[in-house]
Amino acid sequence: MKRLKSKSTILSGLNCMNMKRISCAKPLVTWYNVHITQFGGEIWKNNIILRNYLLHNKEAAQKYSDLKRTIVSHGASMLLEYSNRKDSCIKELLDAAKSYYKYS
Repeated sequence: MKRLKSKSTILSGLNCMNMKRISCAKPLVTWYNVHITQFGGEIWKNNIILRNYLLHNKEAAQKYSDLKRTIVSHGASMLLEYSNRKDSCIKELLDAAKSYYKYS
């Protein structure tokens, strides 16, 4: 069992391959959005490719940042709505990233 420490909370859970639950020693003060995906799987690879592309392409990163701010300023307050509104931009950026890195 691994223990993860933050400022005021100790999280404990089973290792990632067999994780069934996470328990908190203290109530969380801040909400976190945690994505769990298979190591080395398609989603994992796409996230890494997109992250690297945005780190090396300031114009694309600014476009994505502007979109996220616009979505929130137009009233998206729930995570699912926010994610759905970003979907087409993320697909476009991922296609550009794969083309840039010659990855399919």
